[in-house]
Amino acid sequence: MQACGSADSHPRPEIELWFELETGCNLACRFCYNFWKDGSAPVPLRSATQSVVSALRKLLGVVRCSQIAFSGGEPLLRQDLEEIIASISDYDVPAVVTTNGSLLTADRIRSLMGVGVRRYQVALHSHLAETHDMLSGGASWKAAVKAMVLAREAGATVTPVFVATRLNMGHFPETVLLAARLGMKRVVFNRFVPTGLGIRNRKEIGVPTDEELIPVVVEANAVARQHSMRIELGVPIAIPGGSIEGLTQSELTSCPVERGQRRWTLGSDLTLRRCNQSGNNIGSVMDDGLRELLSELEGARDRGVPHHTSVRNCQILSSGLVAISVH
Repeated sequence: MQACGSADSHPRPEIELWFELETGCNLACRFCYNFWKDGSAPVPLRSATQSVVSALRKLLGVVRCSQIAFSGGEPLLRQDLEEIIASISDYDVPAVVTTNGSLLTADRIRSLMGVGVRRYQVALHSHLAETHDMLSGGASWKAAVKAMVLAREAGATVTPVFVATRLNMGHFPETVLLAARLGMKRVVFNRFVPTGLGIRNRKEIGVPTDEELIPVVVEANAVARQHSMRIELGVPIAIPGGSIEGLTQSELTSCPVERGQRRWTLGSDLTLRRCNQSGNNIGSVMDDGLRELLSELEGARDRGVPHHTSVRNCQILSSGLVAISVH
């Protein structure tokens, strides 16, 4: 079987995959984006090991994949996580485990390292334990910090992930400083998008505006510069040109949702979705969804990759709608 990155007379289209492998979670984050948690949709099917392996192998047989981020829910609740990752080792796809950190013990790190996992994203929503734990819906700050230290000591790359609500957005510069002291080199900053459980809690925790977030990012950028760190904005923020010039340590982003997009979400039920904040899907990776994906990617290649000269706002935040549909 041909490996993911090997030469091919007909180069396969490339994607980046966010795989929501597990629907369950041992916490109840107030901002959780899982679309079914607002009660508007049933919990997606949790596919069995062999079904997951078959789906991934089918997908990786026709596309190149720059990385797969295994998320949830909480992916470490799946005892077959290592088996699944090992089953696609032939494709040479970097695996990232995205976790709240509470289950990332030294033994689990060794187990995951054994199947090639060298990268983790770990939730860290404040430099203060009480704020992080309140937003996470359970005591997890100490475990998350310990997990990051253990993973880094094991030789893995660890990236803290901060979700900014009105309650904690001002904590981000201090959280960047904490991450630097823990030896981290990169932090992801995700503004809160009210979907899933976040819809129920939006009034309590608050949805920050661009204007409120810009000074937070500017201050955090200064901290990152002092410690040679990078800040990755995971959700778009409309930042004026004058401010952008000073954000030397920050990487901006745009909404990726459009026909021919490269970033995709794979649900635990093996359906392909344009956005992890929305339940809309194009079908199963085992049949119609894969055909639609390939058709879009090949069409985009024929047209050329679109070039966006400005930040494209999150469609959910712009429209106030949870559903995303691209025709």
